[in-house]
Amino acid sequence: MTALASRRRRHTLIALAAGLVTAVVAPTLVYVGAKAITNSKAGKNVLADVPPEQAFPNTPTAILATVSDSNELTSLTVFVLAPDTAAASAPGYDQRGGSIVSIPINADTESSDQVLSLRDAYAQGGESGLRLGLESAINLSIDFSAVMKRDEVATFFSGFPSVTVDLPRDVLGPSDAVVFPKGSTKLTPAQIAEILTTKSTTERERLRRTNLEALWIGTATAIGTGRQGQTLSASPPKTFAEMATRLMAGPVASRGLLTRAIDSARNPDKLDVEALDRPDAVLVFASIAPASMSRPGSGLSYRIEAPAGYDAQVRKTIAILLAAGGNVVSVDLRATPKAKTTLSIYDSDSASVEPTDNTVFGTVTVQAPAIRLAGVDETISLGTDYLKQVDLSAPDATSTSPQATETTV
Repeated sequence: MTALASRRRRHTLIALAAGLVTAVVAPTLVYVGAKAITNSKAGKNVLADVPPEQAFPNTPTAILATVSDSNELTSLTVFVLAPDTAAASAPGYDQRGGSIVSIPINADTESSDQVLSLRDAYAQGGESGLRLGLESAINLSIDFSAVMKRDEVATFFSGFPSVTVDLPRDVLGPSDAVVFPKGSTKLTPAQIAEILTTKSTTERERLRRTNLEALWIGTATAIGTGRQGQTLSASPPKTFAEMATRLMAGPVASRGLLTRAIDSARNPDKLDVEALDRPDAVLVFASIAPASMSRPGSGLSYRIEAPAGYDAQVRKTIAILLAAGGNVVSVDLRATPKAKTTLSIYDSDSASVEPTDNTVFGTVTVQAPAIRLAGVDETISLGTDYLKQVDLSAPDATSTSPQATETTV
């Protein structure tokens, strides 16, 4: 954000958007997040007179889709591998553990004028159509994918003798008969596969998916510090199987995503389709996979830093930036607390004319760092003075739709 003419327009957009923000208190992220930034490029590009770049860590991404016997999509889950821990301490490669994010299969891909759920994207375009639809919905590039039927899912979970899951609702089968009652229960791999590949023909997906999210949380607990006795690839994964093996060889954390009802003008037939809460989705994936984030907006690309405990305020800030056409590609929720907000602007000319009285963040410190983060225009280190005054009850800058449905755990 600078005082140049083009940036003044962005300031105006952001100032207008700031009055429209809503409150969805996102659950605290407990991921093994990609906070570290590695692979610093030494030296300046003398010809271009630009600072050297520092890359985000490589955090491969994958999706696991499960389908019924009739090939209907029944669940969708994103895996993100944690950064390589060996690089900072010793030579070699040691990338394991990471994050599991359960994705609502009735989420709108937002890839066309008409609603198109991920479930329908798979029905129309198969595995490749699903990947494209998901990448559009969550602003994330996917490296690997797998589609599994019940027997394949059971094999996938065969390394677990049992997984304890606290089901918030009865699990219903195609005829609406109770397959598993709600409550805490130990599940075998075959039973896990049944839950992931079975769905009622009448139950709304926003109700059903609470059980799927609970199942993955139980799986993360069962993984603990990592499954033992697995053969790990000697280099970064090249297949879904290698990726999944490394993911489960270390600690993982899991959560779902917030959703919103779609306006009747876009969904006049009241189809079982919902919109993902995009600021929430960006908050999640920019925290764990910044190197894989896409940039669909026409504006600048940002990294946001904030101290722990301000997840909801960061989500509101993301909503403001997205509403102004910006792209949030990296989020660090473990920054050292500071009172004032700092804007790190990698274009020194822009930094030199940036006002310290910001329309959104108040009084700020402006600096031009010597090293640039790859693919980032500005880093916004949010100060506690700003964070404490964020109105969590105001409507969202990106939407006037109802409050997000409480489907995360």
